[in-house]
Amino acid sequence: MFHDSKPTTSAKILPDSPAAKARLQPGDEILLVDGDTPILTADFSWTLHHLRDQDQLPLLITRKGILRPVTLILPNNWRLKSDISRRVGTWPMRARIGGGMKLESLSDKDRYRLKIRKDQLTLRAGFLKSDILIEVDGLKENLTESQLFGTLLKRHPQPTKLDCQIIRKGKTINLKFPIQ
Repeated sequence: MFHDSKPTTSAKILPDSPAAKARLQPGDEILLVDGDTPILTADFSWTLHHLRDQDQLPLLITRKGILRPVTLILPNNWRLKSDISRRVGTWPMRARIGGGMKLESLSDKDRYRLKIRKDQLTLRAGFLKSDILIEVDGLKENLTESQLFGTLLKRHPQPTKLDCQIIRKGKTINLKFPIQ
């Protein structure tokens, strides 16, 4: 994650991420990304977008005035671990997957109240306001909206309607989840 005011300076390093494994630290300034000078966070995103599913990304950073080469090792399916929910590009993706529904993770308190395991898929869906998506296309494990979108797009590049289950007013209901 990057600072808003310093778009090429790391603000937060997520545990177990490729950045953490490469020993990047908050405050590191990224000077080169695969040999190119990033100006905006979008430059970094553009480079990541064009990498293979499993790849390496060389960086040149400066930490406390000292230049350091760093390599990010991107594991298989690294894109599925990204949170894209706040990106503008997600809006048309929501229209394509789920008919425009914004899917939000349930809080631990709501999971407990509804007696839903922490490892089970539970996203507030938008068929009706209080619906909770608990299964789609056989996926039952707890996923974020970004992970679900990525998985479904890889599985179904063409329009289709997928079997899904929701909880509505305490009852489990079977519906179709659209991919357009």
